[in-house]
Amino acid sequence: MKRLTAPVSTDSEMKWLTAPVSTDSEMKRLTAPVSTDSEMKRLTAPVSTDSEMKWLTAPVSTDSEMKRLTAPVSTDSKMKRLTAPVSTDSEMK
Repeated sequence: MKRLTAPVSTDSEMKWLTAPVSTDSEMKRLTAPVSTDSEMKRLTAPVSTDSEMKWLTAPVSTDSEMKRLTAPVSTDSKMKRLTAPVSTDSEMK
């Protein structure tokens, strides 16, 4: 399945990811140094999923105004997708 695996945490109230991120004022999208998988066109990075909920869990924070993730990220001008140095968990694939 090629799922993300990394140390994350969810918001107990909203059940959303919470982490230090930032959105692009123009596109209203996350912007940060990431990279996509050329084959699947999906994000790849060292993350971990919650065994019970099967959701990502890692230290993040939401924007009080937009209720969206905010963190230093960057989008791909061509694909309009997140791009940053990430890797997938060989076990989950």
